Amino acid sequence: MKGFVRLSGLVGLGLLIGTSAWCQQAKEPKQQSPLTLEQCIQIAMRNQTDVITARNNVIISKSKVTQARSSYFPQLSIQNNAFHSGTGVLDKATNGTAFDVTEDIFDGGIREANALGARYGVTASSSGLTRTEQAAVFSVTTAYYDLLRAKHLAETADASVNYTRELRDQVKSLAEEGKAASVDVLPVEAQLANARVAL
Repeated sequence: MKGFVRLSGLVGLGLLIGTSAWCQQAKEPKQQSPLTLEQCIQIAMRNQTDVITARNNVIISKSKVTQARSSYFPQLSIQNNAFHSGTGVLDKATNGTAFDVTEDIFDGGIREANALGARYGVTASSSGLTRTEQAAVFSVTTAYYDLLRAKHLAETADASVNYTRELRDQVKSLAEEGKAASVDVLPVEAQLANARVAL
């Protein structure tokens, strides 16, 4: 339990340090309030490298669809050649320009297969983006609630230390007045020591 609280505290500290840098970049640095879960998720969606990579993969897949569709249109090419040979009286210069238009009428279904594969690539990369966004949201949400839990556990442990300290002081004052035995202070001291360890 203590190890989990420390681990949660470290995760929370890392999240706080990371998000505090974003808070400092805000336009109104006058008042810093804790980030909400939605704000943490928005920051993660903007800056998490896996999400950015997945978005870029969707863009690339869409451009491959455009490229696959282009095979249905005629292909145009223009070529210009200039050639100079000889010296003096035997000089010869030739120029030539070629314009070429080609279109595949039948290719055995290769164009259709490429276009279908490109469309499935968009579906796959979109699904990958959704999966990556969900994983990022889950990670941020888990870290956020772990941080809140660690914070509340620390507050509870601090309250326990304060309560036990006040109880010890009451038992000591009763022992000094003679209304309680001085031995009664020892169990309360042990409780206080345990509460400090848990803190």
